[in-house]
Amino acid sequence: MHLNFYKIISYFTGAPKSKIMTQEAQQAENTEEKIRQVAKRLFTERGYNGTKIRDVAEEAGVNIALLNYYFRSKELLYESIVIENFREYIGILANVLNKPNLSLEERIRQYSAQMIDTLKVNPDLAFFVMNEGRNNSGFCKRFMAEHDQIMFHSKMAEQLQSEIEAGTIRPIDMFMLDTLLHSQIIMPFVNLPIWRQMDHTRDIDFDVFLEKLKQIAPDVIMAYLRSKP
Repeated sequence: MHLNFYKIISYFTGAPKSKIMTQEAQQAENTEEKIRQVAKRLFTERGYNGTKIRDVAEEAGVNIALLNYYFRSKELLYESIVIENFREYIGILANVLNKPNLSLEERIRQYSAQMIDTLKVNPDLAFFVMNEGRNNSGFCKRFMAEHDQIMFHSKMAEQLQSEIEAGTIRPIDMFMLDTLLHSQIIMPFVNLPIWRQMDHTRDIDFDVFLEKLKQIAPDVIMAYLRSKP
């Protein structure tokens, strides 16, 4: 917008030009975030191929031209959401995987707790990963490859191998351990909408359920690791 516009508004309203420009920037930021949130929900529910840019614009209350002004294309909008979701998730977990001075059991427990806390704040992430995996998404492949790189070259992977060689736990590879962790923790979030429809959560506090899961999921894994083959 041309600077003279702000001068005119400032003249007639008495408001400082800088305040008017700040309000304009804040409104633009709010519009961009609204588009992002609507797109995130639709991409999660329908996947990339099932979401039309027109639907995002309509639900966000903007026209397609304005949406394209902020994000340029459907692909770039989608990529910005994928990057935000996966990088945050992977970054948090990478910190636990490589945190110093933790035993293998402590690391597994903290990893489980952090995964639950992350999905609790962003429960749609579980659906997002499943949708994009089913749709053979290139974005999903790229970021899961990043996840695997971090996971399989982490301190947890080193500790796992050391304890196997020392005979303190039964043999298991890192891929299987990661699968066990994710299957126990992600499934409650995937099942939650079904449980709600079937009224299974009427007498269940899901937050309390998740706190119990933080204890039980690592207990199950550690019991398996310490059992005899």
